[in-house]
Amino acid sequence: MKISVATNWDDDLIDVINAVNNQNPLYPVKEIFGSLQVSPVGSGRSAAVLPAVSNDGVVAHIKKAQKSGIQFNYLLNASCLGNREHDQNSRKAIFQYLDWISGLNVDIVTVTIPYLIDIITTNYPDLNVNVSIINHIDSAKKLRAFADMNVKRIILSFFKNRSFKFMSKAVASSDCELEILANDPCLLDCPNRYYHYNLVSHGSQATEDNLSGSFFFDYPFLNCTLKKLQDTSEIIKSPWIRPEDLKYYKDLGISWLKLSGRFMNTKWLARCIEAYAKGVYEGNLWDIIDKESFRGLSRKFNTSAVNFDLMGDDISKIEQFNIFVDNKKLDGFLDYFFVNGDKCNINCNTCNYCKKVAHEVITIDHALRQDIKDILQRAKNILASRGDYNSFESRLKESWKKSTLR
Repeated sequence: MKISVATNWDDDLIDVINAVNNQNPLYPVKEIFGSLQVSPVGSGRSAAVLPAVSNDGVVAHIKKAQKSGIQFNYLLNASCLGNREHDQNSRKAIFQYLDWISGLNVDIVTVTIPYLIDIITTNYPDLNVNVSIINHIDSAKKLRAFADMNVKRIILSFFKNRSFKFMSKAVASSDCELEILANDPCLLDCPNRYYHYNLVSHGSQATEDNLSGSFFFDYPFLNCTLKKLQDTSEIIKSPWIRPEDLKYYKDLGISWLKLSGRFMNTKWLARCIEAYAKGVYEGNLWDIIDKESFRGLSRKFNTSAVNFDLMGDDISKIEQFNIFVDNKKLDGFLDYFFVNGDKCNINCNTCNYCKKVAHEVITIDHALRQDIKDILQRAKNILASRGDYNSFESRLKESWKKSTLR
């Protein structure tokens, strides 16, 4: 099993990967993935959180990676193009962008929209295609449907990470390489997931009217953060994979492991890469999960408009907050799912396994937790209101523009 890891476009990251690979790890890093901050197609992250990089910077970074024997996976994984794929002017911009990507000699592209997959396989036969995790491939029928689209690799649904029966069938059902995502913190079966991907997709798409991506406020992230605070068992239910448990997925026949974190710094990415490449990690598991975290929430909301109207003077409390998930206490955690993994989607409310585990492995400042719950609930109420939201919309949009032009 090989690792595909997010790039933040820092060339030092490639040096980090080379150093790890030179130590003969259990799971070598063979690929990095990324995209421009803003483009005609966009990607699965908004421009506001992605690092800026020039076209020349992209070219140089890809060349350095490939010179080191590291493949490059270019992301075209937006979940929606706003029907612009059927507008002649927008189609021209999309094809020009695909022409540029084809000229980069990337090893593979990750795509969500089936129509865009057809466009690529029809017009760019030399571009290998990886089907995005955003397609939520959770059945053998869906897997075969995408495999029939002449793709090379498919990322399985994140929500099936602990369903070993499904993954075994998936491996047996397709000749495509299969990939799983290890370090995502999303809520299990999150009701906001599709809406969230549409938001961030449009938030990274340049249009004639808005070259910096469509403005939005990240309600889904605010909502899921609040839910994790209200019930810490949601942190355990989230189907991340520990470095120590990768052996089970390798034995199933999974070819690739994806490590996300495109907006993280190189120090964080280095820690994450080393942990998963070696298959072992000491300390706080939450420190290698790709989350904007409560500190990230503070950074996202830390504009004068949001600080004043949403968080008030309490923004500093979010900076102080942390969650500790003792990774070593999770030894044997996955055993339960070899038998019960396929039941998680139908009877989660009748099983207390994750709640029991959360009580044993999570350390949290409960007083500060309550304070932050109150802060986030107030923010949610403002976002859902008519008058309060209108009162600072223009300032939020101005902050958005600054964040995407940094």
